[in-house]
Amino acid sequence: MNKFTILVVEDQKDILELLVYNLKMAGYTVITAQSGEPALQYVNENAPDLVLLDLMLPGIDGYEICRRIK
Repeated sequence: MNKFTILVVEDQKDILELLVYNLKMAGYTVITAQSGEPALQYVNENAPDLVLLDLMLPGIDGYEICRRIK
């Protein structure tokens, strides 16, 4: 089993569920956020190993989230 944590940021429920299911089946720990604010908060507090980031999100878009994480 992998010990890596992946943050999935996606606002469409069907896509989010599909990603989470497949990543968990592959053995990853998966955290989700459906908008930019909680995603940024999680990144600042926990530093996931990977962020899968939708670009078109409500509020803060994916480009801005990426800039802030950088």
